[in-house]
Amino acid sequence: MEKIFLFLLLILVLINISMTAFAASIFDWKTYETDDFIVFYQEGYEYQAEQTLYYLEKYHSKIDSVTGNDKNFKTCIVLQDMGLEVDGEADPLPVKISIVTNNPQMGPLLSYDSWLRMVSVHEYTHISQMTNTKGTASVLTKIFGNFFSPNRHSPIWVLEGITVYNESQTSPYEGRLNAGYFDTLISSKAAADKLPSLLEANYRLDYFPKGQFYLYGGVFFRYLAETYGEDKFTEFFNEYGSYYWTPILALGDVFPAIGIDKAAKKIYGKRFPDLFEEWKSYEKEKNKGWQIPGKVIASSKSGSIKGLTFADNKLYYFKEKTTKPAVLNNRSVYNLIEYDLENKGESILLTSLMPNVASIKVVNNKLYYAIGVGETAILYSYDLKTARKEEILEDEFNDYSVLENGTIIYARQNNEKFGSEIWKYANGDEKKLGITEEFIGEIESYQDRLIVVSKEVLGSNGIKFLDINDVSLEEIIDTQYPETNINVIADKIYFISNYDGLLTNYEYNLETKKLAKITDGILECKGIKGLSYKDKFYFVSVDAEGTNIYEVPLNYEEVSLAEEKVIEDNIKLDLSDLDIQAKEGKGFSKSLSHLFKPTKRLFPSLLAGEDALGLNSYSIDYSEYGGLDFYFNTQMLLVPISISSIKQDDDEDEDRETCLNLLLPVYSKGTELRTDIMLDYNTNFSENVIPGVAFNLATAKNNLSFYLQNNVNNNGVNSEVSYSYLMDNSSIVLKGSKFKDFEKDDNIRGFSFDDIDNGYQLNAEYIHKLFEVRDGLWNPNVFIGDIYGSIFVDYFNDDDLDVDEVGYGYELSFEAGMANYLYIIPVVGISMTDDETKVYSGVKMEF
Repeated sequence: MEKIFLFLLLILVLINISMTAFAASIFDWKTYETDDFIVFYQEGYEYQAEQTLYYLEKYHSKIDSVTGNDKNFKTCIVLQDMGLEVDGEADPLPVKISIVTNNPQMGPLLSYDSWLRMVSVHEYTHISQMTNTKGTASVLTKIFGNFFSPNRHSPIWVLEGITVYNESQTSPYEGRLNAGYFDTLISSKAAADKLPSLLEANYRLDYFPKGQFYLYGGVFFRYLAETYGEDKFTEFFNEYGSYYWTPILALGDVFPAIGIDKAAKKIYGKRFPDLFEEWKSYEKEKNKGWQIPGKVIASSKSGSIKGLTFADNKLYYFKEKTTKPAVLNNRSVYNLIEYDLENKGESILLTSLMPNVASIKVVNNKLYYAIGVGETAILYSYDLKTARKEEILEDEFNDYSVLENGTIIYARQNNEKFGSEIWKYANGDEKKLGITEEFIGEIESYQDRLIVVSKEVLGSNGIKFLDINDVSLEEIIDTQYPETNINVIADKIYFISNYDGLLTNYEYNLETKKLAKITDGILECKGIKGLSYKDKFYFVSVDAEGTNIYEVPLNYEEVSLAEEKVIEDNIKLDLSDLDIQAKEGKGFSKSLSHLFKPTKRLFPSLLAGEDALGLNSYSIDYSEYGGLDFYFNTQMLLVPISISSIKQDDDEDEDRETCLNLLLPVYSKGTELRTDIMLDYNTNFSENVIPGVAFNLATAKNNLSFYLQNNVNNNGVNSEVSYSYLMDNSSIVLKGSKFKDFEKDDNIRGFSFDDIDNGYQLNAEYIHKLFEVRDGLWNPNVFIGDIYGSIFVDYFNDDDLDVDEVGYGYELSFEAGMANYLYIIPVVGISMTDDETKVYSGVKMEF
């Protein structure tokens, strides 16, 4: 009782500290509210909230007409500043959209006139499509919540396909279907006959490019609109939205024949696999003869190549290396590469566990690069003579330039209004030079000036001079098409744009003011980034398998600027233009009121819900032993806390177990050697009061972790260590634990022994990929990916009984996907001890 009292006292202290430390972040939330939307934002982000609300009010009727949603509902939008992170999410259960306010840097994948418009349209399309119900399905969702919406139970390529399509309809210069990168990928895949099956488009986790359901879903939906008409989308979502049976036991997910295929057959006259094959045939015919010109000198299979730059007869770039050391374990590391143009060879300078987020510069034999570490980026220098690495600064910068004297000029987003802050870093001191009204995403040095890529609040990126004395901008080339990914060599700017619909490399001569398209003498260079060296041109582009660097003879074709399409001039973003008034309110209290609007009702939970800001959530679930289990989570204290009250068995007299769990990340640092430290605390308020600490060290090929727990009530101790050596398609895993007065399950695979309180355990296994199946059935919906084998040895020693046991054998693990979202790992193995041999099987589930 004394320990419980002390713990409750600790909670009260934490609450007091939290309310003091985080009062600003919690109580400074505000709202703008209309009949259809409520936007939550923190003080100082009024501008972003007003923009978001304006775009949602302007476009939601058009989106609803495409998805067929005719219901009256209010959507909650939460705007958050998460530094350099870029994200948007939509959850149909609470009818909520989350948007990160950072403007992402434009590149080959992403083109937008307004980030907040594009992400708002994309995420609201999710909400509108997934909450469209008709008939009996509408009745079920009113009773149980949107868990029973049939349109929510759609394949990922449908969910992302309609959103990518819609985000690309607001402007000819916005959205992934207008950026050119998707079309380049599709052309490369189609020409090589590498377009996937619908199952691969939905399930493959190791596919190039990652997130392929955006690519194939978006381009496929564009084909459906162009071939059958956009109005068919409305008919399809209305039809499928009436299939009340599809969410029940995920019947429609498992059997498309009674779900999306039944609806597609009625609306399009064909099942989706037939429509998809029809689209693939169209793309193959359209892209006959497609090729990227030139000789491949470097490649990243299934990965990216970024930051291509040049210095002293060498190319420098980051190359992603993808590996799969175990089942459903897809990893990427990023090698900084030096490519010698004379000797034609690559050298790895260093390996980062996280990707680079800005350009690479080489000044005075020092190479500069930036690594993203969540909300910020770290700028490093690497001495090309001594290989010495030095951390220079950490900030939320988008790009930077290094002057000859070592001074660094960098740009970071201005959060008060649209634009960028320009900063100078010299001799360890930082100074803010000023603010531009345009967002700057790239910076390069040119003579005594800077050349930048920047954009206005509404419009595409253009190339301009930046005067750091008064932070003014002067146009070099700026059309409604995006001009990005610049390299400046001598008096020439190399950049990419999609003037003709596909990403193409261009050269702009600063002296003659002439624009030229880069070719190999015949074919245009369809690249992501490029530069010239002597009489050769080097550029990054994609093929069916990954990303490559190509070398071609340098040729030019002079061109004029592309004719621009006329678009609506709507730079003034004022709700009054839409005859709409927004009410202002206090966000925190409004957020808490959402706790009383459960998102799950009666099934699959009795009740479940969360507040609008996602700080608190609860669930009342049906116990497997009868009765109810209770769960509550909060992030309003210094640490995330979970509380549960769970029935232990079907004995009515057995006490419930009430548990509390805390998890606190206390340290995370490093890009080549990553160090993470976590603290946790678990108690059931009776015999178990267990604090713990975890250490993890990671490199490109090694993972080493330690975990130590102490049960305060009985001085029980559990210590665990784990080491993994990671290879391309295999891994070696070693585990060990020693414990005293600490209950542990047995660890011999295939056998069931009594739990152990005192002793130690050892495990060793070699995991290796055996086969690549990557095929399955459409109906029922099952996909088999790769198959892995494992040679293992398991051992335990029980000090109380003075016995030990060893088991060894072989295990097969299958990557499997089913029901659109579910990833499972069926396992079958044979395990042997000195006395017995057993064949065992089981299933692990991942979502």
